Amino acid sequence: MPPFVPLVAEYVCSVMNIDVPDCSRHNKHNKFKNIKTNFMSIVTQGILGGFSGKTGPVIGSTWKGRSIMRAKPVFKKNRTFTQPQMDQQEKFKMMMAFLRGIDYLLNLTYKTSNKERTGFQEAFSANLRDAVAGLESPFSIDYSKIKVSNGTIPVLSPVSFAADPSNMIKFGWNATVDSGNKASVADKAIAVLYCPEQNLFLTSNFNTRRSDQEVLVDAALFTGKEVHGWLFFLSDDESKASHSQYAGTITVTP
Repeated sequence: MPPFVPLVAEYVCSVMNIDVPDCSRHNKHNKFKNIKTNFMSIVTQGILGGFSGKTGPVIGSTWKGRSIMRAKPVFKKNRTFTQPQMDQQEKFKMMMAFLRGIDYLLNLTYKTSNKERTGFQEAFSANLRDAVAGLESPFSIDYSKIKVSNGTIPVLSPVSFAADPSNMIKFGWNATVDSGNKASVADKAIAVLYCPEQNLFLTSNFNTRRSDQEVLVDAALFTGKEVHGWLFFLSDDESKASHSQYAGTITVTP
């Protein structure tokens, strides 16, 4: 153990008023012999820096490069929830399980000026608000209202959605653009497929342009199963996005 660790540990213990057995610096053989079970945090930048882990009633972590400390939550052993609370918990769990499969994509397609929030958080909030179906439990997801992208680039035309042989799914659109709007023939066209039975997403590559007027997705993973489809556009530098357009449902043809 580095020589400064006992000093740092003792300092934190004293500040947090935590009683750690065998904490004395004068006991050479038993210094912090219980530290692995009683002292769980790691101080990374000295006693004035942030720390990671749990120290008594305080939990330390980092988020977006910032050192965060928060109180350890205290729950009653026999606490009960109201029906609205249980309903919200069910909706939250359902939407989180659905969207986490494309968290990497949502961080790109949901732009936010709020540095405290990620694109995934923005997408989660929007879809939790707009795309949950049902007035009471059990709730479900209204896929037609799911937005996998959000932005100002126009989609411009209806999206066609068809199953081609050999497990290929084709998305089509009109590539005509107006010089007066924010659309460009160089925009990247991204298709997204979701299979509820497997709870899996597939996305097309980022090589297709709006001018191509169609994109094919190899959906062999979903052979014989029903999938939902969405299409959206990204600007060439991926700094802007369009709203996603729901294409509908289709069965993948072998």
